[in-house]
Amino acid sequence: MSGKPRSKATESPNCIPVFTGYPDVLNVKQVMSALHICRSGVYTLLKSGELHCITIGRVYKIPKTSLINYISGRKE
Repeated sequence: MSGKPRSKATESPNCIPVFTGYPDVLNVKQVMSALHICRSGVYTLLKSGELHCITIGRVYKIPKTSLINYISGRKE
């Protein structure tokens, strides 16, 4: 094992280290940044249900776990 201690967040099997800099709940702009896709691409994923979200009025909130599940190919 390397000399660098691991945080509990990176030890979780559901945590992809690349997303540790993101909050637990993301907005569309943050998902755009994380996936390197355009805004319409994010809305397509949200409206199709491929990426789970919560809507508050007209605002989409995406749990980080939903993003991780999408990337890993798991269904919610």
